[in-house]
Amino acid sequence: FNSSLRNVACWGYWKNTSKYAPEGFPDRNNAPWFEAMTDETGWCWFIPLHNGTTSVGVVMTEVASISKKKAMSGDDTSLKAHYLAELQRAPGLIKLLGDGELASEIKSAGDYSYSATAYAGPNYRLVGDAAAFIDPFFSSGVHLALTGALSAASSIAASIRKQCTEKEAANFHDAKVGTSYTRFLLVVLGVYKQIKAQESPVFSDINEDNFDRAFNFLRPIIQGAADADPKMTEQELQDTMDFCQNVFAPTDVTTVEHTSKKFGAEAISPDAPIMSVASVMKLAGSDEDAKNVMLKVNARKPLAEMYGCNSTEIMGGFYMRMEQGLLGLVRA
Repeated sequence: FNSSLRNVACWGYWKNTSKYAPEGFPDRNNAPWFEAMTDETGWCWFIPLHNGTTSVGVVMTEVASISKKKAMSGDDTSLKAHYLAELQRAPGLIKLLGDGELASEIKSAGDYSYSATAYAGPNYRLVGDAAAFIDPFFSSGVHLALTGALSAASSIAASIRKQCTEKEAANFHDAKVGTSYTRFLLVVLGVYKQIKAQESPVFSDINEDNFDRAFNFLRPIIQGAADADPKMTEQELQDTMDFCQNVFAPTDVTTVEHTSKKFGAEAISPDAPIMSVASVMKLAGSDEDAKNVMLKVNARKPLAEMYGCNSTEIMGGFYMRMEQGLLGLVRA
C-alpha cells in the first residue's frame, strides 16, 4: 500500500440535488464537482449518475478520519453523522446539495491505493487493478488498465514469437506498467500535497527506477542543468510534484486565447519544449491568467508523453511493434 495515500472514503447517494453548470460551458450542464475541504484534510466529490441520483463522497487521510471520529461528541457518533459533518467543510458542495435528500446508507472504504512489487514474471503479467490502483480523483484506472493490457499482449506475443526471451519480455512489461503508474502517481501526490497544506508525501513511496524512466526528460528542467545529477533527491521529488500539480491550474477558453495573443502561440503549444516554473514566472510577469495557462500546458506535457509513446518509448532495450498480425517487441 502507498502510505502517502492512506485515505478513507465515505459516500452516499442523494436525490433532488441541484446541478453544477460551469459558466460559459452550456454543453457541460450537470457536470461533476470536486472541492478541497476547508480544513485541508481531504476533498469531496459530487457526481451526477444516470438514474437521476448523485454520488456524494468525502475523502480524507486515515489519520484525520480517526481523529475526527474520536472527537465526535453527543448521542450520535455514527458514520452517517461523521459523513454529514464533514460535508460541511465543502461549502460549494453544500450549495449544490440544496434541498436534496440522502437516499441511501453511508458506505466506507479505505487503504485502496496500492501497487504490486512486480508486474510481471515467468509466464504471467499483471494488468489493471491486479497491478496497481492509485486514487479515484483522476480516473486514471482505465488508462492504466489499457496501457497495461497492450504491454502484456505485446510482451507475451514477443515471447511466443521468440523476438526476445521470456525474461526480457517480462522485464519490458514490468518497466512499462511501473513507469505509467509513476507518472500518474506523481501528479496525484502533487495535488494532494496542495490540498493537505503542503504536507510532503513519503519519499520511500516512489520507486526510484520508475521515477527515472517516467520523468528523466524533466530532470534537467527541475534541476536547472543539462548535466543533472542522476540520483533522485528528496527535493527533486517535491519539485517534480509541484510542477505536475499545475496540470489542474484554473484556466478557460478566454484566458488561453489571451495568453496566445499576448505571448504567441509557442507559449501554449503542447509541442514546444517544456518550460521550467521559473521560466514561466519570468515570462508571465504579473499576468496571473497567462501564468496559469502556461503552467498547465507545461505540466501536461509529461502526461502527453505517457499517452503518445506506446510505439516509441524504449523499456529495457525494447519498444512495442503495433502492426496488425505482427504485435510484439523490437530490440532497440
